[in-house]
Amino acid sequence: ALAGLRRLGLERCVTEVFEPSRMLPAVGQGAIAIETCGDRPDLQDILTLMNDRCTELCVAAERAVGGRLDADCSRPFAAHAHLNAGVMHLEAAHQGSSDDRPIFAEACAPVSRLDEALSLGDEVAGRLLRI
Repeated sequence: ALAGLRRLGLERCVTEVFEPSRMLPAVGQGAIAIETCGDRPDLQDILTLMNDRCTELCVAAERAVGGRLDADCSRPFAAHAHLNAGVMHLEAAHQGSSDDRPIFAEACAPVSRLDEALSLGDEVAGRLLRI
């Protein structure tokens, strides 16, 4: 959100920036995605050169949590992953029923491949479902 306000010249309207330790963001916040037609391998080859692997893995882990929870836009849900020195830390939260307090879970694991990121997301979602 801050980046968007900066681009619009409205940074002076910002009164506070929340760190993920204070408020988890929605899945994929800050990541830029480009969608192409599946029948355009020429575009996919070009875009692969621009891909940030760390961001790809983090967003995949975050999305895996939501997928396991069957989360959608009407269910309060947040996740934040960061990868440092090959170890991913993933935090997530969701609201069970409307009267419940948010439920939080987190996990860390070595991640260098997509399947490892997805597995970590699945693990965190499982923890959320057990709490």
